[in-house]
Amino acid sequence: MENSHKVRMSGESVNQVNPQTAEKLRELEEVHELERGHGWISSLVQRMDELEAPIVRRVASISRRLSLLNFSVLVNRLANGWMYLIVGVLLITLKGWHSARPAAASLVSVALCLILYTIIKPRLARRRPCDVDSALSCPEKPLDRYSFPSGHCMMAVAVAIPIGWAFPSVIPAVTLFVVIIGWARLTLAHHYPSDLIIGCIIGAGISLGVSAFFFDLLRFWPRFLSI
Repeated sequence: MENSHKVRMSGESVNQVNPQTAEKLRELEEVHELERGHGWISSLVQRMDELEAPIVRRVASISRRLSLLNFSVLVNRLANGWMYLIVGVLLITLKGWHSARPAAASLVSVALCLILYTIIKPRLARRRPCDVDSALSCPEKPLDRYSFPSGHCMMAVAVAIPIGWAFPSVIPAVTLFVVIIGWARLTLAHHYPSDLIIGCIIGAGISLGVSAFFFDLLRFWPRFLSI
């Protein structure tokens, strides 16, 4: 009876805290549960956090000193989705039907990346630098809770490679596109460098395979869509 009373009192005290504190407590409980289930993974992630946190702090500090924070926020918001609409409109305007194949390859690549992303991210559950390091602020709220891998970099590469494959002259532009997105994510303390690197590798691996299929292996293609 006494133990039941203590449990009931504990539950009541948790319910009395404000919603923000309750949400933080739930997040910590989920993290601890994941750590118990993936001991060696959590140890590796913790070690990586310690090694990479100074890099994030350095990049964030430099960007703030150069007054580039607002630009980073703008890039981040555009990279949430709007930027790809702009890229699509530009492709259609400049290339017409010749943009159909790279556009299709990009869409398939992004879809496959999203599937893998939703599997990997919650399983590894790496917390974002801005949530771990009290020295880092978070001027722009991330779309989700976890950091590894970078979905923004994954999607950017998944779109950039088919376009660069179809139109080699734009490779410098799409490379700069990916670099700016990665830099903005690092500046806002949403990611560690390894998040960006692995995100790019996954996006590249998927989009290279899809592009090879669409541009080299796919023989049956309507003539008016050929490039």
